[in-house]
Amino acid sequence: MTSRRDNAEQYGSLSPKYQGYLGNILIDKVLKPAAGETILDLGCGTGNLTQRLAEIVGPDGAVIGVDPHRHRIEEARKAYEQATTRNLSFGEGTVETVLRDRGPASFDAIFCNVVLHWIPIENLDESLRCTRDLLKPGGRLVFCVLLDDDSDDAFFRTVGRTVFGSTKSFGEAIGGNWETSE
Repeated sequence: MTSRRDNAEQYGSLSPKYQGYLGNILIDKVLKPAAGETILDLGCGTGNLTQRLAEIVGPDGAVIGVDPHRHRIEEARKAYEQATTRNLSFGEGTVETVLRDRGPASFDAIFCNVVLHWIPIENLDESLRCTRDLLKPGGRLVFCVLLDDDSDDAFFRTVGRTVFGSTKSFGEAIGGNWETSE
């Protein structure tokens, strides 16, 4: 039987291979973080991409990595305690706990790589409301999800309705047309 700690260590070794590939594309091509920004890495796992974000935003910025799994956060803290960047922190929790602790309009961007699909659809509205509320005006939410054909529609209808106030289709979302006219 594998312990949660073993799972966190295994996650840490597999994460760069699978999630790292997608995450680095999102960071470079979509998120495009800038120096001085404050970014939340929601579902940061063991922190590989969180560290990269902290390096990009530099000493005038800040990056907070949050994950609900204590052992993943322990691995992240251990791995990056000697990091040269001091603008990086990790905490155990969820988007709801971040909103409670930090308050609304706290982040320029929220990065959520291969995480949202783990939230049960019945809890997704509340999690997305909290995510939206954490963003500063003009802030950016960048996410990547893995879905099957049966869950695509419900997921993206929920995202469109809750985050963007619109029921834009999946195709429009992927095309980047998030402007609402409703």
